[in-house]
Amino acid sequence: MGRREKARRSPACAGAESSGVAAHDRGWARDVRDAVTAGEDWLASRWLLRERRVRTDLLVSVRCLEGVSQRLLLRDAFGARVAIDPDVLVNNPGLWHRFEVGARKAVADGLLLCGQTAVRRLSARVDRETALAVFKASGLE
Repeated sequence: MGRREKARRSPACAGAESSGVAAHDRGWARDVRDAVTAGEDWLASRWLLRERRVRTDLLVSVRCLEGVSQRLLLRDAFGARVAIDPDVLVNNPGLWHRFEVGARKAVADGLLLCGQTAVRRLSARVDRETALAVFKASGLE
């Protein structure tokens, strides 16, 4: 018990206790958002120490996970899974284009059986956000 008392009184912990803020504040998580990259027929998400990659041309499942933070769960024919924030695709046209081209290939090949509706909804959202951005830029808001 003596060591815990010393640790509580140490200068490093004193600031956290007096301010009422936990030492492991999650404020940093906003800066380390999903690092999503895409190439021809693949999409990867790096979060903290792990990178996961799926083949977009071999997608078999796209699911929209509801909750506190909305996530898009992608699964390919090899069993690889990636969960990303849909806002990343909405706000980045290059990533959206790469994802959409791969997803269209998967639909054309008959692989994407579970999730075509989720892709259509996301596509409509991207189109809506793009139209709003064009209207704002042109002053027609």
